[in-house]
Amino acid sequence: METRSSKRKIVKPPKPISVSVKRPKKSSTALSAYLKSYKNGDEMHITLFRAVQKLVQPEMVFYPGCHRHITASLTFKDVIYVDFDSKVQNCFEDDSTLQWLNDNKEYDNDCKLKFICGDFTHNLQGVVEESFDLLISACAGIVSTSTSKYLRKGGYYLISDAHYDARMLSLDNEYTLKYVWDSEKKELVNEQIVLDQHFRTLDGEKITREMADESINKPKARRSFKLKKEAMFYLFQKNH
Repeated sequence: METRSSKRKIVKPPKPISVSVKRPKKSSTALSAYLKSYKNGDEMHITLFRAVQKLVQPEMVFYPGCHRHITASLTFKDVIYVDFDSKVQNCFEDDSTLQWLNDNKEYDNDCKLKFICGDFTHNLQGVVEESFDLLISACAGIVSTSTSKYLRKGGYYLISDAHYDARMLSLDNEYTLKYVWDSEKKELVNEQIVLDQHFRTLDGEKITREMADESINKPKARRSFKLKKEAMFYLFQKNH
C-alpha cells in the first residue's frame, strides 16, 4: 500500500513518440465532433492520463459525465462512460471513432469501452458498486457525491476542481489526497509540503463544507476566503 511521504515524489508520464495523436485522413461526423472539441489530440488530458496510467495501472475505469470525451480510451484499456446526453452516444459506437482509438491507443489490448446513456446521480443498471480501480470527474460539475460508491477501496479518484468537485471530495474522510497535478511541469506531485498547501485558506484553515458551497454559488471575488493553492486536477485514494 502506498504511503504519503515528506520526500518529493513525482510521476511523470512516459515520453511518447508524439504528444499528439494521428488525425484520420477521413472521419465520420461523430469523430469530427470529438476532434473539433478537443484540438491537437487533447494534449492536456492525454499527458495527465499517461501519468495516472503509469502510477495506477487500472484494469477498470469509470468516467461519469464524460460527454464525448473519448480521450480516456487512448490511455486506459477498459472504460465505462456515462452521460445523459443522447446526442453524444454515437461517438462511442461509431466505427470510424473506434478504429481511430485502436490506431492511436497506447496499450496492446484491443480498445474496450461501453457507453451508458443515463443519469449518474441515480443507480445505473449493470454498474457494480466498488468494482472500479479508477474514477474520473473532469467537467460535469459535482460528480463525486453520487459516484464514489463505484470505486473500490484502495482505488483512485482523478478529479478536477474546475467545478469545485475536488474540494467537495477533500471533505470526505473516506478519501486521502495523494497527488496534485502540476500542469506547468506536467507531472503528478505528492511532496507533503505541496499537498498541505491545497484545500487550505491563506490563514491555514482547512476548507469547510460552507466554503465549498460558497465556491459553487459565488464568484471568486465575492467569497469570504481565498485558498493558498489551487490545481486543475487532483488524485485521491479511497481508504482501505
